[in-house]
Amino acid sequence: MDIGFVGTGSMGAPMVRQLLESGHHVTVHNRTRAKAEALAKEGARVVATPAEAAEGAEMVITMVADDGAELAVCEGPDGILASGPGGLHCACTTLGVATARALAERHREAEQAYLSCPVFGRPEAAAAGRLWILAAGPAEAFQRARPALESMGQGVFELGDDPVAANALKLAGNFTLMAMIETLGEAFALGEAYGIEPQRVLEVVNTSLYGSHVMEAYGKLIAGGDFKDAGFAAHLGYKDARLAQAAAEAGPVPMPLLAVVREALAETVARGRGDWDWAALGGLARERAGNRS
Repeated sequence: MDIGFVGTGSMGAPMVRQLLESGHHVTVHNRTRAKAEALAKEGARVVATPAEAAEGAEMVITMVADDGAELAVCEGPDGILASGPGGLHCACTTLGVATARALAERHREAEQAYLSCPVFGRPEAAAAGRLWILAAGPAEAFQRARPALESMGQGVFELGDDPVAANALKLAGNFTLMAMIETLGEAFALGEAYGIEPQRVLEVVNTSLYGSHVMEAYGKLIAGGDFKDAGFAAHLGYKDARLAQAAAEAGPVPMPLLAVVREALAETVARGRGDWDWAALGGLARERAGNRS
């Protein structure tokens, strides 16, 4: 396929590499051009605007930081919507439900198809082609996009015709992760109070109760206590917590545990750790108990 790709940061770049390795032709744009230029050596074509990335492509994929960045690459004379009717846009960015609903409407007005396709997985999963992709939107658009989506991950979950469904489920999934991180940090703190090392707590709990490779990975991060090399930054986790809160309020859906982890993420960012990995949330729970290792 001829694919446009907008946003070649820590997640977008490895996703582009997966597309290239699968034989797709990829045209890339990034706000910081140097990040896109690095992919030119691997076969990507670099352009100056999102509209150029989308123009003539069978589909355009976006993977940018947040709702504001997504809107910016869609709107205006250089945006994706300016590339003309008939286009297909797959937004892999984690977005709020209100933004996803607005984008779906704007694409309808521009006679373009829109899919919400947020992903589960950190940069190392993207590099290995092991993302899990959520996809929601018109069935015909999904069938057009399927080859590219399958090239970037290990599986695609179809979630129906309403693009908002994928964004709601992505926020729900991220909520479970932030709650798990907080839970592990508190469990480690309790174990440490009674002389049990975090690694041992993780071994026993994950082996006997959960058997989760995700818990294993985050547990090791929290036990190690070094969060400065961010696979997913705490300020982005805080952003997602706020998006989940907005979705819950619009539901309305009571989510009292979400309020707890949202405030803990806010404290993590307020302590100057917004650029650290969001596993620092678990480290904060240990600090509160007096363990600063």
